[in-house]
Amino acid sequence: MTANERPVPPPQAVGKGPIRRPVLAATVLTVLTVAAVLLGSLAWGIVQQRLDTAWSALTLTPSPSIPSSDG
Repeated sequence: MTANERPVPPPQAVGKGPIRRPVLAATVLTVLTVAAVLLGSLAWGIVQQRLDTAWSALTLTPSPSIPSSDG
């Protein structure tokens, strides 16, 4: 080796070492976003089912406290 040459560092192995902080933050944010979307979808489905049940109860079944007009 001459005086002008610098020692070449060994190549870094890909995928080794601790996970980087931005990668970890992005992964956690992605997982939380997917979980929030799934839970929101489930909750909206439950709300729609309850609204449909309440709407059909209001519109289709007559109230027993109101006397019918045919009797």
